[in-house]
Amino acid sequence: MADYKDIFMGAVSTILSKAKDVADNVADTVNESGGVKEFCEQGASMAKAYGRIAKLNLEIAAKNEESKKVYTEIGRLCYETFKLDPSETFAALFSQIETINAEIDAKKAEIAELKPSDDVEADIDVEITEFEDVVDATETNGAAESVE
Repeated sequence: MADYKDIFMGAVSTILSKAKDVADNVADTVNESGGVKEFCEQGASMAKAYGRIAKLNLEIAAKNEESKKVYTEIGRLCYETFKLDPSETFAALFSQIETINAEIDAKKAEIAELKPSDDVEADIDVEITEFEDVVDATETNGAAESVE
């Protein structure tokens, strides 16, 4: 049987040795760079650079979303303008959008059929009783069971 204490202590000593190696590397970097002040300045400038990169990435994502909206509007206007007389370039795409629109209309019609109309009343009667009435009725019918 494995001695779990030895396994645990081995893992702890491995982790401690890795931590010591990292600390030594940091100390070497500090000594090579000329001191703690320069090391901290480098770290601060790197943090600022990564913060700026993150901000720029967010701005790029926002601009991409904006351009998608503009492309969508261009496409919609192009479709509205040329749908009655599309050129060869657009004919296949216009046919595809007409098929999709027909499928959407069919699904909307099915939804409308499935929904009850406003003038139809549901024939559901709901009787509200007290909990004790239900328990009494169950006991008098001989259906009382113990629940554990």
